[in-house]
Amino acid sequence: MTDASGAPTRLTIEGTAGEPVTLPFPKGPATGYVWEWTLPDGVNRLPDLPDPPAEMMPGAPDGSLPQLLVDDPGDYEVYGEFGRPWEDAPERRVVITLSIRPSADDTA
Repeated sequence: MTDASGAPTRLTIEGTAGEPVTLPFPKGPATGYVWEWTLPDGVNRLPDLPDPPAEMMPGAPDGSLPQLLVDDPGDYEVYGEFGRPWEDAPERRVVITLSIRPSADDTA
């Protein structure tokens, strides 16, 4: 997910403080490709969310999706690289802005 210049794809995902945020990037296929995430302070990784594909195919991604948890409202930048750890450059790069709003408990 890079543009023609090789720059990372940018997207914004909205969420609520204290609730899991699921990233729309499934775990890589069984060919060694993995997502590596760089998280800022205040953003924590949760166990992946199982999301099995409709049809199982050899070598296909396992269908799990990464989840993050942010306790405080605000905007946070998360960096992701999809590639094989032993190769020099990632296949894809993304920059995700997490736009986290206060929870209902914080606004009361």
